[in-house]
Amino acid sequence: MLRYIYTLCELLSAVCAIISPVAIFHWLLRIINFQGVASLVNMLNPVFDPLNAIVEFVVKAPPLSYGGHQYSTTQGVLACVMTGAFFLFNFVAESLKASEQRMEVSRQAEQQRKRLQKLRDDQSKKQKFVTTNRRIYLVLDYDFQACPEGGAQWESTYARYHGKVLASYHNSLALEFDSIEQVMTYCMGAAQGILGHYATLRPLDPQPPFKVGIQSLDAEISTGAGVTATRKLISYVGPNQVIFSQEIRAMLESQGIDKAYRYQSIGMYAMEGGYQQELYRLFFTKPSASF
Repeated sequence: MLRYIYTLCELLSAVCAIISPVAIFHWLLRIINFQGVASLVNMLNPVFDPLNAIVEFVVKAPPLSYGGHQYSTTQGVLACVMTGAFFLFNFVAESLKASEQRMEVSRQAEQQRKRLQKLRDDQSKKQKFVTTNRRIYLVLDYDFQACPEGGAQWESTYARYHGKVLASYHNSLALEFDSIEQVMTYCMGAAQGILGHYATLRPLDPQPPFKVGIQSLDAEISTGAGVTATRKLISYVGPNQVIFSQEIRAMLESQGIDKAYRYQSIGMYAMEGGYQQELYRLFFTKPSASF
């Protein structure tokens, strides 16, 4: 609506800008009364006579004395009115433009605020979805008997991060953690520790590889079924690797700590139940470190 109003004001301003100088020019020609321009004066009379009549009805302008003659100043007043109207319409148009720009900026700011609020709401819903009634399982395949020192690294570390032992065998360990940050920190610390220990050994010393799978499942699933489902991820893991499910990545993103770790997708894999899941490999270096 404002655009139509200020466009009209701009049009009226342009009309006044044209009429004002023409009115002065026509008025001066009338005063001079030069014979050579009489036809031009007569041609403009039908335009200005009605306007002059309106001005005379509103304002009684005093006559102008020149060369012993008196001339009407009505058309001069008309030119002044047109000049004032030009500035007035121009001012109104610019004010309305500025108002429209402020309204547009406010509208965009409000839309941006709503978009940010929607993102926050979606993030909150996502976080609630991935953290409510979920259990975090970790299954480790490792030959504890072949390298007791390395096994001690895995076994001693989980206690520091509140890991709960669900199952323990000579070549396997199943844990449950309370938070995503705990399980990720456990994997980072233990993996770095065992690889650092291997670097100090002789080539002929036993260095059994480890494989770790991390999964987040509904709390209603039994512990045995959760461990079994997580153990199936081990078949997709290479030596000395940790992989985790897309639910784990969603938990990292929902808590805003996904940038604290380095990982990459290893592709989509068919799971039991006829669905596909994207899996990710965890690297054991911080994002600021170079490979």
